[in-house]
Amino acid sequence: MNNKVPKKTEQKKYAVRACEMIKRDRKGAALFRLVYKREGSQKEVQTFMNRINKNRANPGADFIGLCVEALPELQDMTMAEFFGIKDKPKN
Repeated sequence: MNNKVPKKTEQKKYAVRACEMIKRDRKGAALFRLVYKREGSQKEVQTFMNRINKNRANPGADFIGLCVEALPELQDMTMAEFFGIKDKPKN
């Protein structure tokens, strides 16, 4: 029986870019307020910031969508712009 925990093999470059685009230069409580339309407790804000910490996080599509929905400057970007994709793949 193999008891090893499987390792994630994908790169995190798109998750890192998403976190960077959402966070930019915003501070925790202010960003939480923009996304959730209310003040967050210290614990809620810390949990939220951990979810967009580019060194720790790998946010899911629903969370990214929630943030983009709340941040108008991200809504007019293409997915390529949002994720920092510059070149089209070669077929």
